[in-house]
Amino acid sequence: MKKIFGIYLAAGQSTRMQESKLHLPAGDFTLGSIALKQALISRLDATFIITRPGADAEWIHSEFYHSGLRNKWKTVEAERALEGQAYSLRRGIEEAEAAGAEAVIVMLADQPLITADIINQLISTCEEASQDYAAVKGEGCLQPPLLLQKQLFPRLKQLKGDKGARSLLRADDSLQGSFISRGNDEFFYDIDTKEDYQWLLQTVSF
Repeated sequence: MKKIFGIYLAAGQSTRMQESKLHLPAGDFTLGSIALKQALISRLDATFIITRPGADAEWIHSEFYHSGLRNKWKTVEAERALEGQAYSLRRGIEEAEAAGAEAVIVMLADQPLITADIINQLISTCEEASQDYAAVKGEGCLQPPLLLQKQLFPRLKQLKGDKGARSLLRADDSLQGSFISRGNDEFFYDIDTKEDYQWLLQTVSF
């Protein structure tokens, strides 16, 4: 079995929301904890939560500190997080490499409808094929979460600014990928504005 770790990007500044998205309540959870729980109960070996320097972790649900979940996650500060997503991704890759990762799954903390089933499908695809990456196709394009194989790590660490892993996959047609199709694009919604947040509360039961 390959060692596969999650990289949970949670270092954004919530500029459009005008307050921390991660701390917003959603049922018994916070917005930032919803998808994180799915990562923790999935087949991932562990998940690295990438944060800004000095950011508090109060949004992480208390149950994640207990039972068998505590050894499934670790917070990691990205010193250059404010310079763009590429630097948070780089920090996550570095942490995963140190842990012996053979692949990673990159997730966004503001995509609360991602499920453990989707994560596990990506893992199964990775185990069954030798492609460079595995991805979910939604809204006609690649959507996070993305599974990225070890051979991509050096190139991912070269990204700069606000470029994420998708920019690399789009730019190089020689890269081979496996794809999971999902009929419901709501799985990929990210919560950026107060209107998005209200839609989430009115539409989803947590």
